[in-house]
Amino acid sequence: MNQTIDWLRGCATPLITPFTSQGAIDEEGLIRLVERQIAGGVQILIPCGIPSESATITEEETSAHAEVGR
Repeated sequence: MNQTIDWLRGCATPLITPFTSQGAIDEEGLIRLVERQIAGGVQILIPCGIPSESATITEEETSAHAEVGR
């Protein structure tokens, strides 16, 4: 049986986590990155999408991605 899931159609982009020069998450940069992807027609955003990223950032930093989402 096939099932169609409309929101899974289209372009999906793995997002990087931008950091400031002090090593903190650049929240404004992350917001700009998300907004640019949405404006460009990206329908699925994959937070912490770089393979080694989720293993090298804290849970708090990972949750920053979720807070930016719509």
